[in-house]
Amino acid sequence: MGILSDFVVASDDDGPTIGESIRPAEQWPCLKGWKGVETIKLSTLYFCISGQSNSVEEAVALSSEFMLAGGNQEEGPWVFKFPARVLSAFASLSPESFKSVAKKWCATEELEMDGWGQGEAQSFISQLQPLANSAVASNKAMYLWLSL
Repeated sequence: MGILSDFVVASDDDGPTIGESIRPAEQWPCLKGWKGVETIKLSTLYFCISGQSNSVEEAVALSSEFMLAGGNQEEGPWVFKFPARVLSAFASLSPESFKSVAKKWCATEELEMDGWGQGEAQSFISQLQPLANSAVASNKAMYLWLSL
């Protein structure tokens, strides 16, 4: 069994409502169908986009900035709100840089351990970026919905 990861664009205060949903894509703009993408992977992606080198401690610290905004803390699903700087970085990523960022991201321990290839990483980035861009453009938040 894996972790289901959906990415949801919604209003700033929709976290609790998203947490009550078993299919967020039926109610909000959503990127669904990805498994195992959690806050540590998103943190390492942020560092690859921003060009900053990072340590495990820095990735864990950034991961803790994804605030639990809804769901059942014990059993899930869990809903985490993206930190503003992470959302902004994802939204501003240019399509021309998808390949180079994917290459850097694939070299991280988190993606190597899960066996992600550059094509898979690039596909994820190319699907996440427009959603992040729409969240920023519409002055909304982006959430990570996780379920076992």
